[in-house]
Amino acid sequence: MLLDLFNNRLNIISSTKELLKCIKHVSHKEFDEYKAIGIDGSMDYEERLDMLLFYVNAVAFTARLKSNRFEDIRRSNLKISTAIPLWKSDIGSIIEEEDNEFETRYSSDKIPYSFMTMAELKLAADAITNYKDLKLVLLDRSLLRTYAPLTRDVQMLIRKKSSPLIDIDTEYGKVSMLDIILAYMLGDASIYIPPRGSYARYAIIKELLDGEKRIEELRLRIDDIDKHIDKLKKLDKHFKGLLLARSDSVLSLTDYAKD
Repeated sequence: MLLDLFNNRLNIISSTKELLKCIKHVSHKEFDEYKAIGIDGSMDYEERLDMLLFYVNAVAFTARLKSNRFEDIRRSNLKISTAIPLWKSDIGSIIEEEDNEFETRYSSDKIPYSFMTMAELKLAADAITNYKDLKLVLLDRSLLRTYAPLTRDVQMLIRKKSSPLIDIDTEYGKVSMLDIILAYMLGDASIYIPPRGSYARYAIIKELLDGEKRIEELRLRIDDIDKHIDKLKKLDKHFKGLLLARSDSVLSLTDYAKD
């Protein structure tokens, strides 16, 4: 019965054109041409005197897939390994200090895991960028199960309107909550933002990354543009003018927002 249900669902998928666009057919005839990279990480931390030491490591291995065999080669240029010392008195610069020692220790346990997760994802992104013949990336984590908790954590951070990340100095200036909101909604600006509902104001921001736009021009692509522009102006006012450089008949972003 379970097999019948599975086969029926596969048949439904095979006849759905929209879903087929998301599926890549792998031909056995070109299988020898495939290169794969597998990424794995490890972590640990210990307490010495009044200092916490976090150890994080992530390594990538490449492999040629031939007749169901892997020939593993460790990639020396794709690895991250670091030890991060942190005085216990400075723990508040990384996480919000909790009311009791148990909660603080629980929060501390999550720090090396977060570093390891980001190390693995960065190696995966670097591999995709640097190896044009790469066809497969293997992670010991589901991207869906990784993305969902990260999304939840960022949403909680935005609702709290505070974070130890705020006011950290970078080459583009100090980090603000606006940076976190834009990074959460736009990513690297390569993803599609639907021009409707609560996403519309961020679809406008994405358009403005390419340069200033006349409101009448945006009106052709985004419904209820005036309502969404009002929300953008409120967002800009909340962040004291960090978002919009112009907001009359023409909209444009500040250099801070573009960076």
